[in-house]
Amino acid sequence: MNLNHSEALRRLSPDTRAVARAMALHWSFRVATATAELLRQLGRTPANGKMFSKDGVKAAQRELRRAGLLVERGTDSGYSRLQDDARAALYRELLDDTPADELLRAMLRAESTQPGARAYGFGLWDPSATVAIVRLELLCGANPARIEELQARASAAHDWASVLSAAVFEAFDGALFERINPTWRSRLAAYGLAELCASWNADLLPLRDWALRKWETEPGALSEALRLQIAEMLLLQGEGARSLALLAGIDSGAADALRAAGLVQQGRFVEAQSGFEAGFKKLHSQLGTRKNLMPGRVAWLYPLALLGQQTPKALELARKFCVGESGRRDPAPYDDWGAWAHVVAVRLGDRSLDPEALRLRSRPGYACGWSVLWRCLVRAWLGA
Repeated sequence: MNLNHSEALRRLSPDTRAVARAMALHWSFRVATATAELLRQLGRTPANGKMFSKDGVKAAQRELRRAGLLVERGTDSGYSRLQDDARAALYRELLDDTPADELLRAMLRAESTQPGARAYGFGLWDPSATVAIVRLELLCGANPARIEELQARASAAHDWASVLSAAVFEAFDGALFERINPTWRSRLAAYGLAELCASWNADLLPLRDWALRKWETEPGALSEALRLQIAEMLLLQGEGARSLALLAGIDSGAADALRAAGLVQQGRFVEAQSGFEAGFKKLHSQLGTRKNLMPGRVAWLYPLALLGQQTPKALELARKFCVGESGRRDPAPYDDWGAWAHVVAVRLGDRSLDPEALRLRSRPGYACGWSVLWRCLVRAWLGA
């Protein structure tokens, strides 16, 4: 934790610290009235012995602002949360010194008093309330059946992936993550690492660090799905040897494809082609489909292996694969897989190069991703 924030927390007045703990339990942006209600349900009172009021909460938040511990949401007047270090530390403190069932009862009672709660049984009308409830249930070790119930109810009003991202991965705390039911912990870790591989979101790097420590200290605790996802992550980091170690003993189409992807990185294109095709055959048998058998962030290494061979037969096979992945018989050259198919057709002499197809597009606030990388690679290969 940032030393300045740690010292700021230590210096808070008792009333402000009580408000800060309730805000930590809310996790996301909430208004003062919601925090005051949660404090009442927790049975917390200020120094004057009365109940916390909206004005009392706002007074505490002014102290938090002066201490640099308050984050306010843009132009949404009145919505605030704690700074990441502070909310993570106080959340851990709450779980350590307060029985989980007491926290859950208080949270659910507090949310049931909010407008709109009766329609759903708890505050699903408010995405922040849903995040708070899902986070607390998860970190209190809710069993899979309870989590699946929450998922069904939350998904009726909100995007479940967004709820999980805010509830679990923001201000990620590995020690708290360990409190989640093992089945769901593995699912969440695999999902988060897949998102890291797909979007290159640096906010998920603490999850990566947790996963690697888990592999080093408790390899037997990792599910096969999580091992595959860590192996993919390491492969994309260029750590082929560590990736292979994670794949040891796994006999599946996905594992075969990841091993083949490692061969591409070594320039062993013919072997990689065989490995991919063996993996795809297993995946086809398992999934009953012939396309999108692996995520694009791995699958692109198969046509790369074919392009690396430079033979007409290999190039034709690469074009066929990319057309199949696109889902269209004649994919537009501006689409991701369409760009691959287009440059292969140009190399084979079947098409004239469309310069717009390989233009590198960007816009303010838009992060470069796989689409840009792919275009850079095919431009280089074509010499465009």
